[in-house]
Amino acid sequence: MSDAVTRTKAGQFVKGWGGGPGRPAGQRNRLTETVTTFLSEDFELHGREVIEAVRTSPLGHLTDEELAMLEEMLTAGRAKLIEQHKGAAAALEPADTKHPDKP
Repeated sequence: MSDAVTRTKAGQFVKGWGGGPGRPAGQRNRLTETVTTFLSEDFELHGREVIEAVRTSPLGHLTDEELAMLEEMLTAGRAKLIEQHKGAAAALEPADTKHPDKP
Protein backbone atom coordinates (compact mmCIF):
# COMPACT_ATOMS: atom_id res chain seq x y z
CA MET A 1 0.00 0.00 0.00
CA SER A 2 1.06 3.55 -0.56
CA ASP A 3 1.87 5.97 2.26
CA ALA A 4 -0.36 8.56 0.55
CA VAL A 5 -3.36 6.29 1.14
CA THR A 6 -2.62 5.37 4.76
CA ARG A 7 -1.22 8.62 6.21
CA THR A 8 -2.33 12.22 6.51
CA LYS A 9 -0.18 15.16 5.40
CA ALA A 10 1.08 15.36 8.99
CA GLY A 11 2.25 11.74 8.77
CA GLN A 12 -0.45 10.28 11.00
CA PHE A 13 -2.38 7.20 9.99
CA VAL A 14 -5.75 7.97 8.45
CA LYS A 15 -8.86 7.16 10.47
CA GLY A 16 -9.97 3.61 9.90
CA TRP A 17 -6.53 2.33 8.85
CA GLY A 18 -6.36 -1.27 9.98
CA GLY A 19 -2.59 -1.45 10.02
CA GLY A 20 -0.27 -3.93 8.42
CA PRO A 21 -0.21 -7.69 8.70
CA GLY A 22 1.36 -7.44 12.17
CA ARG A 23 3.35 -10.03 14.03
CA PRO A 24 2.70 -13.70 13.24
CA ALA A 25 0.50 -15.45 15.81
CA GLY A 26 2.49 -16.63 18.82
CA GLN A 27 5.68 -14.80 17.82
CA ARG A 28 5.72 -12.55 20.88
CA ASN A 29 5.37 -15.50 23.22
CA ARG A 30 8.13 -17.62 21.66
CA LEU A 31 10.95 -15.84 23.51
CA THR A 32 9.07 -15.97 26.81
CA GLU A 33 8.42 -19.68 26.38
CA THR A 34 12.05 -20.34 25.44
CA VAL A 35 13.44 -18.47 28.44
CA THR A 36 10.96 -20.12 30.78
CA THR A 37 11.90 -23.55 29.42
CA PHE A 38 15.63 -22.89 29.88
CA LEU A 39 15.13 -21.61 33.42
CA SER A 40 12.93 -24.57 34.29
CA GLU A 41 15.45 -27.08 32.91
CA ASP A 42 18.31 -25.38 34.74
CA PHE A 43 16.33 -25.33 37.98
CA GLU A 44 15.63 -29.06 37.63
CA LEU A 45 19.38 -29.71 37.27
CA HIS A 46 20.74 -27.36 39.94
CA GLY A 47 17.81 -26.60 42.21
CA ARG A 48 17.31 -23.98 44.86
CA GLU A 49 20.93 -24.03 46.02
CA VAL A 50 22.03 -21.94 43.04
CA ILE A 51 19.37 -19.31 43.62
CA GLU A 52 20.36 -19.06 47.28
CA ALA A 53 24.08 -18.93 46.39
CA VAL A 54 23.50 -16.07 43.98
CA ARG A 55 21.29 -14.23 46.44
CA THR A 56 23.78 -14.53 49.31
CA SER A 57 26.96 -14.15 47.26
CA PRO A 58 29.21 -11.23 48.18
CA LEU A 59 29.45 -10.47 44.46
CA GLY A 60 25.81 -9.47 44.56
CA HIS A 61 26.47 -6.90 47.29
CA LEU A 62 28.96 -4.41 45.88
CA THR A 63 29.54 -1.22 47.82
CA ASP A 64 28.99 2.17 46.24
CA GLU A 65 32.76 2.61 46.06
CA GLU A 66 33.18 -0.74 44.28
CA LEU A 67 30.41 0.14 41.85
CA ALA A 68 32.06 3.51 41.13
CA MET A 69 35.41 1.80 40.50
CA LEU A 70 33.75 -0.72 38.21
CA GLU A 71 32.02 2.08 36.31
CA GLU A 72 35.35 3.93 35.90
CA MET A 73 37.02 0.79 34.59
CA LEU A 74 34.21 0.19 32.10
CA THR A 75 34.26 3.81 30.95
CA ALA A 76 38.03 3.74 30.45
CA GLY A 77 37.80 0.45 28.56
CA ARG A 78 35.07 1.81 26.33
CA ALA A 79 37.09 4.96 25.60
CA LYS A 80 40.09 2.82 24.69
CA LEU A 81 37.99 0.73 22.30
CA ILE A 82 36.61 3.87 20.67
CA GLU A 83 40.13 5.25 20.15
CA GLN A 84 41.27 1.92 18.68
CA HIS A 85 38.27 1.94 16.36
CA LYS A 86 39.01 5.50 15.24
CA GLY A 87 42.64 4.57 14.55
CA ALA A 88 41.65 1.52 12.56
CA ALA A 89 39.12 3.54 10.55
CA ALA A 90 41.70 6.26 9.83
CA ALA A 91 44.15 3.63 8.60
CA LEU A 92 41.55 2.42 6.11
CA GLU A 93 40.86 5.90 4.70
CA PRO A 94 42.55 6.60 1.35
CA ALA A 95 45.39 9.09 1.34
CA ASP A 96 44.60 12.61 0.11
CA THR A 97 46.45 12.76 -3.19
CA LYS A 98 45.43 16.36 -3.92
CA HIS A 99 46.98 17.68 -0.71
CA PRO A 100 49.93 15.42 0.17
CA ASP A 101 51.03 17.76 2.99
CA LYS A 102 47.85 16.92 4.97
CA PRO A 103 48.01 13.86 7.24
